[in-house]
Amino acid sequence: MFATVLSVDAQSAKVIAIKAGRLVDPVSGKVLTGQTVILEGDRIRQVGPGLKIPDGAEVIDLSKHTVLPGFVDAHVHMTTEPGGNYYSNIFRDSFVDQAVVAHIYAKRTLEAGFTSVRNLGASGFADIALKRAI
Repeated sequence: MFATVLSVDAQSAKVIAIKAGRLVDPVSGKVLTGQTVILEGDRIRQVGPGLKIPDGAEVIDLSKHTVLPGFVDAHVHMTTEPGGNYYSNIFRDSFVDQAVVAHIYAKRTLEAGFTSVRNLGASGFADIALKRAI
């Protein structure tokens, strides 16, 4: 199932408990019910049914929802969008123009379930500026 990972600085890391009605386990290919995910800082500490929620933890109740791991898209163009203005975007817009709207595409990507991407084709390091801004 999921591995237990401990945060390097466990004393100062914020603890969050997510109550998941259903949890997609990509390793087993099963949908588990009544699971709790304990996060410590930016690490998953524990996953399982009936876990004790640590004192002082922020609780996010998703017991009526399905929780799934983030998806990875290995080929995105985060600073442009295919469509009606494609040639305008790539030939007329500067990297500054692209950087100004890149957050819109990043938000759409995140809302679609992708939490990691490999960006291809950004000019002027607009993708790096986006990463730093996020």
